[in-house]
Amino acid sequence: VVIKRGFVVTGRVTDSENRPVVNATVKEHHNYGYRKLEVDTDANGDFALVGVSDLMMPQVELVVEAKGMAPQLQTVQLLTPTNSANFVLAQGKIFRGRVADEAGNPIPDAVVRTDWCDQIPTRFEWLTHTDADGRFEWDSAPAELICFWFEADGYEVIRDRRMLPDGTDYEIKLTRKDTTAANR
Repeated sequence: VVIKRGFVVTGRVTDSENRPVVNATVKEHHNYGYRKLEVDTDANGDFALVGVSDLMMPQVELVVEAKGMAPQLQTVQLLTPTNSANFVLAQGKIFRGRVADEAGNPIPDAVVRTDWCDQIPTRFEWLTHTDADGRFEWDSAPAELICFWFEADGYEVIRDRRMLPDGTDYEIKLTRKDTTAANR
């Protein structure tokens, strides 16, 4: 058995004013397997992702995420053993809101996450739980239409909700599950 070492992708992550973004996470973005390489940028915004494989094709999609910055996805062609990719991150957008029941009461510990829906694939993965007041916030969202998923124990799930992270304070109402049919 011959084990291939894979490729190396090096690069730099900066903000829109060419300042290094420290501790940004650079990782593989794919939907196969559980192995996804990732590395954090250093004090200069530099990174080296070692062992990138070409299981499907001679390219890799990398996603870069950093606190307060909008994530960015880039396809890198794996043409040589060491390849280069630089990222310029914009300020993140705010996606916030409150999850409540039909009466307007907050639902604590509800799950809020990105979802996949027709025409809008999940390019950036994010998940949180609401606080005691049913509130949630993502301050590092991209400036694009995203699908979201909302769920809580005892309530119907809301999927495929298309929303724009634009600072709007969204109100999400969850409906209690009908348990009468289950009790018959």
